[in-house]
Amino acid sequence: MADCLSKGRLIAGFVRGIPAEYVWYGVNPMESRGRFEEAYDLIMTAWTNPVWSFAGKFFQLKDCAIWPRPMQQPHPPVWIAARSAESIEWCVKRHLPTAQVYQTTGQIEDTFGYYRKIARDQGWEASADQFILCRHIYVDESDRKAQEMAEPAMRYFFSVYNRGFNDAINQVAADQQKLLSQLTSERSFNYFREGNRERIDFSKLDWDGLLQTGYVISGAPDTVARQIKAQMEQVGSDHFMGMFHIGNLAHEKVISSLNLFKKEIMPTLKRSIF
Repeated sequence: MADCLSKGRLIAGFVRGIPAEYVWYGVNPMESRGRFEEAYDLIMTAWTNPVWSFAGKFFQLKDCAIWPRPMQQPHPPVWIAARSAESIEWCVKRHLPTAQVYQTTGQIEDTFGYYRKIARDQGWEASADQFILCRHIYVDESDRKAQEMAEPAMRYFFSVYNRGFNDAINQVAADQQKLLSQLTSERSFNYFREGNRERIDFSKLDWDGLLQTGYVISGAPDTVARQIKAQMEQVGSDHFMGMFHIGNLAHEKVISSLNLFKKEIMPTLKRSIF
């Protein structure tokens, strides 16, 4: 439906989810990877066959047909959020582009670097078109004004994120590490370079820390353009996905930021070669 309404502009993004989402819905986290991979196969089946049936471990459907069918054929492009070694290897096997967001720029560089290594091991070269850098972003007239608007919105975002996810996990799961181990293995993050393996609690960083780690891109148009170019060059990505609506940022500020991005930054990025 979304592909038809947008006249073939849909890019579908699939994520496996985090532990709290399984806890909330009473789903065994041990089933996480199997459910995700089977769901992907189910969606591909539905998108590419006029009439179809699916008999899997988690999903069973018989004699189905979706309507309207996707405008893009054989199906809309798919981006996958992948961080663990197992998820990256699954993407490489299917030549699926991968996106990353809630890591430092150096950590994303490692994640995309591992994708490239596995692709070479399998006999093909992953181009920059395979990678998507995703960031919170806010653009204003000056760096100072950008901080004044974006920093409180980021703090609100963190307060909701921490309360909504972490507290729920702690209340339901007595051993959070045991829960996390259900979704990952011992080798899931061994590919990270020394110094990049620790998962950072970005909510505890000050504004400069958020900018330096790359978690947030913010400032005047020229500042934002430099930050985007630097990060994309470092991680080797051809795609940038901006999350312009941050926390409780006022709608008019989101639109203003988008308009500045379109007017002042997009022309600069289009002239750049990453």
